[in-house]
Formats: sequence, C-alpha cells, structure tokens
Amino acid sequence: MTNDDAPTADQDSVEDLKAENERLNAELASTKKGRGWRMYAAMVFVVLFGLSLGATNHVVWAATTVLNTDLFVETFAPLPEDPAVASALGQRFAERLLEENDVQERIAEALPEGIAFIALPLTEAVGGVIGDVAARIINSDAFTSIWEGALRVTHTAAIALIEGGPNDRLVSEDGNIGIDLTPLVTQVDEALNQLGIDVLDSDEDVVIVIYESEGLGLIEAITEVVYAIRWAAPILTLIFLLGAVILATDKRRVAVWAGTATAIVAVLMLIEGRWLRNTVLGDITDPVYAEGAEAAWSIIFDRLAAQTVGLLVLGLLVAFGAWVLGPSPRATSSRARFTGARDARVEGDGSVTFVSSNLRIIQWAIVALGAVLLLLAPTLSGLLVLVVGVLVVAGVLALEWFAGGGS
Repeated sequence: MTNDDAPTADQDSVEDLKAENERLNAELASTKKGRGWRMYAAMVFVVLFGLSLGATNHVVWAATTVLNTDLFVETFAPLPEDPAVASALGQRFAERLLEENDVQERIAEALPEGIAFIALPLTEAVGGVIGDVAARIINSDAFTSIWEGALRVTHTAAIALIEGGPNDRLVSEDGNIGIDLTPLVTQVDEALNQLGIDVLDSDEDVVIVIYESEGLGLIEAITEVVYAIRWAAPILTLIFLLGAVILATDKRRVAVWAGTATAIVAVLMLIEGRWLRNTVLGDITDPVYAEGAEAAWSIIFDRLAAQTVGLLVLGLLVAFGAWVLGPSPRATSSRARFTGARDARVEGDGSVTFVSSNLRIIQWAIVALGAVLLLLAPTLSGLLVLVVGVLVVAGVLALEWFAGGGS
C-alpha cells in the first residue's frame, strides 16, 4: 500500500462511521417517536379509564343496592330506626289517614253549627296526635317486620312495572307506586282508642306514594341503562386500564396517571353527591320532612359515599406509590429516608432475617387471609373487596420493604 492510499482508506473509514452514526440516530429518533405516540395513546386510555370508572361506580351501586330486592330491603330497612325518619313517616302517614277517613268532614258534622269553623284546627290537632303515635310505633321493634315486608312487596311491584310487567295492587289508578302501610292502621287505631280518639276506620288502605306516574318513564330509562351496562362498564374500565398499561413504554408513569385519575374522579363524584343532596333536599320546606329526608339520604347513600371514598384512597395510594419509585429528586430522597430508617433497624434484628427467608410464604399467607375474609363475609360488597384488596396490597408491599433490609 502506498502512502497516497492511506488517506483514502482513513477517509472511507470516517465516512462509514458517519453513515453508521446517522443510521443509529435515525433509529433512536424513530424509537423515541414510537414511544411518544404510545405514551399519548396510553394517556387517552387513562382518560377513558377515568370516565368509565365514574360510570362503573354509580352503576355497581345502583345494580347492587337499588335494583336488587334483597339489598334494597337491607339498605332501606334501618330507616324507621332514625327518629327523624320515623317522625317524617308518621306525619305523612297521618296526612294520608286523615284524607282517607275524611276526618275533617266527620268532625265538622259532629260539631254544633255555630262552632263548625274549629273543625280545621281540631283536625290538625288530631293529625298531630296521630303522627306522634304513628312515629312511636314506626320507631319500635314491632314495626320492623311490617316495614321490611312492605319494602319487599313495593320493590317487587316497582321493578315489575318498570320492566313492563303486570301492575301490582300497590299501583294506584293513576300509575303511582307506594309503600303499603295498611297494617300500621290497626296499631295506630288501637293506640288512639286508648286515648279516647275514635275517628279512624281500620279497614282503610293507606299507601304512601314513592314513585309518581310522570317520573316512571325516566326511572324506566335509567333502569334499562343500568341493566345494560352493569357488566359492560366494569369490563370496559378494566380494558381501558390494561390498554394503557400495555401501550405505555413507561409503566410507572401510567400508574401515576391512573391513580391520579381515580382520585380526581372520586373527588368529582363526592362533589356531585353533595350538589345532588343540596338540590334535592333544598326544595323540602316542611322542617319535619326536611329532617327526615336528610337522615334518609345519609342512610341510603352511605354505601355509595363509602365506596367513592375507598376509590379516592386507593387512587392516592397507587399514585403516591408509583411516584415514590420514580427518578425525581424528591422521590429519590423519600426512598433514601425510608431505606435509611429500615436499615437502621436491621442490625441485630432477627425478625428481618426471618421475614427475608420466608418472604413469599408470608406474602401468600396474607393473600390467602384476604380471600378467607371475603369468603366468610356475611355480605360481599364492592367496598369490602376494595378495602380488603388495598389492605392485602399494602401488607405485601410493606413486607417487601421490610424484608429488603435483611438483604
């Protein structure tokens, strides 16, 4: 090889290196571009997950509480135990009883012509006594079986009507549905007779309307939607979450997004519940009805509120756990503090060595314990599954962290 050939060979090598460098840069750019669109797609799936989660939360509560007869009775059965609810029911019962028995007309006919004008205040006084007597009976243990039986029959009739079935006897001629409290009439009549008040006919039926005919169309539409998506909504929620995880090139970041989305949706649902409560209860002017309605609202929607709070806690735990595993300076500093505190206890602590040696066995025991708790639970609910799941995951992760100090 001559000296003139050496620069040419070196130049060719340089050109080859430049070409290789350009090829690698192009591949890197293509990879970054691919990762970019996948993360954007994952973000879209997380948004869809959040929206679907909100719908699922409402649908699961409605399907398992409102549309299921057994759970409906279980949810509404405690209502009469609240004094405010008992007073409201007693007052409403007294109004229906006075109306059905034409008490004002009967009192007016019994009064001399000159003082017939006091029939109205006397009727109101009798109504107050009837309301108080009815409230005491409603608030007693003896009323429990009557109330639960009335709830079961009413719910069955309502579902049958909404689904287009034959009308039950509790459906009045104008299409309303009510709770049949006729068995209460006899007890109230006997109590009033002991007080010297004999204005009631114990053979009269007393039905308190809870579904107005003009609202049944909307209720039927909502029921059809709940029935249609009660299984689809949870499945779609899971599909959107899995889609986000599969598409994402940074799984940890998607976990932060999903946890944050869950927490945001839960907060929005809690705000929505508060707004609905104020809107519905704000239109009730009668103080007795207002107090009773507020107590009833709390009892009925407690499960939904607790379920939503559970989602909020779960979302925050997931978001924080994923964030603390990240590369940010604060996350790194937090991990260092936790690790330092753990390592400080390791020296001379035989429990760490024991847990490290039997880590998987102990973790599986925690999972098995959670499964046993769910199997032995008298009533299995979404909230219970959520709480047990969070506790199991927290226990498994805590053991992982604790055992790491022995390694």
